[in-house]
Amino acid sequence: MNKPISIAIKETRQGICDVINTSGLPISVIELIVSDVYGEVQLVARKQLEQDVLRMENKDNAETGA
Repeated sequence: MNKPISIAIKETRQGICDVINTSGLPISVIELIVSDVYGEVQLVARKQLEQDVLRMENKDNAETGA
């Protein structure tokens, strides 16, 4: 059974915090790392959105026979 999204979000946040807290790195370095990771996440999210839109358009075209 899949976890509810609220539980998955909480566990993911806690996991990230645990890694940060045990890294031993200064917060200024953590800030740089998190900024880089966030940029990568944004890029992947944009690509996923583009793929989803194309998939949806292709499905709509197949259903309408266009």
